[in-house]
Order: sequence, then C-alpha cells, then structure tokens
Amino acid sequence: MWLFGRKKQTEDAPTLAELFREARARHGMSRKECAHAAGYQNVTKGCRRLCEIERGEADFPDERVLARFATALDIDDEEVRRAQRVEIARHDAPTDPEILVQWAPKIVAPLECSSKLSRRKALKVASNFARKNHKDVVVCLSELRRVYIDPNGARTETLEVPWSSLEGELPDVPVRAVA
Repeated sequence: MWLFGRKKQTEDAPTLAELFREARARHGMSRKECAHAAGYQNVTKGCRRLCEIERGEADFPDERVLARFATALDIDDEEVRRAQRVEIARHDAPTDPEILVQWAPKIVAPLECSSKLSRRKALKVASNFARKNHKDVVVCLSELRRVYIDPNGARTETLEVPWSSLEGELPDVPVRAVA
C-alpha cells in the first residue's frame, strides 16, 4: 500500500521539523537555550543539529539526537514516532521505477530502458533480465522501497528504514513480499 503526499500526512501528525519547531516555540526557547537544555557541551553543535531538524534538512536524524531534544522540549515519545512515520511516508512516495543491475560485487549500474516504465512493467522487465542474464536486479520504487529480484526470478520487497528502534516494522507502512 502506497502512502500519499506530505500535505495529507501533516493533517494527522506533524513532520519532525514541525513537531520540534512548535515545541520550542511553545517553551519560548532559543536554539541556544534548547541545545544547552539537551545537554550539549558544544552548544554550537547542538544548535546546528536542532536547526537541521527544524528545517527538515536532516531526513532521518539520529535517534539519540532526537531523544535529547525531545526530552529538553517535553515531547512525548509517541509523538516523535508518529512524526518519524510521517517522514517515512514522505520518502516512500512513489517515483518512476529505476532498474539497477548488480554486474559484479559492489558494481551496480542502471539498466537502460527505452521509456518510462510503469511499476508493473518495470518489475516484469527486471524479472526477465535477471533470469535471462543470471544477475541480481533491484527495482527502486521510492526513495526507501526496493524490490530485489534474484537470478531465479524470486522477488522480495523491502522498506529501508534507517531508524534502528523502528526495525522496519511500521503499522502504517507495510513491508511485504511481492508475488
């Protein structure tokens, strides 16, 4: 199941940037005060990290950094998790499929296709190529979602979630095998 656009998601839950910006504004704290409250000895570094989060420049900020600022701003853990799911949904928005072929260990290159392919057509082309050429192939469906196809044509869809505590298991963003 694909999740749609950022705007719809922010109606239910804020993004990480919105969540931290609004919490800091509620507490009337400057970035410097917030970095100090988060325990940063190097306040400039803390300000820079908070600024990256608030501007949405850090797509997947380190969980320890989020936890430090969430504690300083009294943000509930569940609110942070909801915002993380919003970020994942935003990065899981469908893109034009890209087919990558693993020619040798650590050598991956895009497969040249004559035109833009639909998701279904890209998977079919990639499966045929993998079987015919005995190569591992990856079809990129979003910034995070990949379908791995082995030389026998077996497919596995993954969602590459960078946060270790979420372990790729999100109720809102299912990970499933592709038939």
